[in-house]
Amino acid sequence: MQFAVNEKSVPRIHLIGTIVMAILLALALAGFFTWQNIVERRGSFARIEQGVTEQVKERVTAEMNRSLEYIEFTRSRGEMVLRQSLVLQSRYGLSSCSGDLR
Repeated sequence: MQFAVNEKSVPRIHLIGTIVMAILLALALAGFFTWQNIVERRGSFARIEQGVTEQVKERVTAEMNRSLEYIEFTRSRGEMVLRQSLVLQSRYGLSSCSGDLR
């Protein structure tokens, strides 16, 4: 196919070139904005994930602290109950021993 350059073909070639350039520019801009949107969305998801991870970590830490406080409370309460029981048993033992000797 030969291109004949004359007064009829020059405007057509110019029109085709302009349309091709406009389409390429539109595709380049669409690609750029799509890429920019993807990058922003990934950043947004990363920030959300980091926030959720921090919240979960804080909740787990708080729950662990509450569990440790409960264990400490139970241990101290158990020591107190055992001490009272031991005192009562020793008093009972002493009173029964002293009653046997008389």
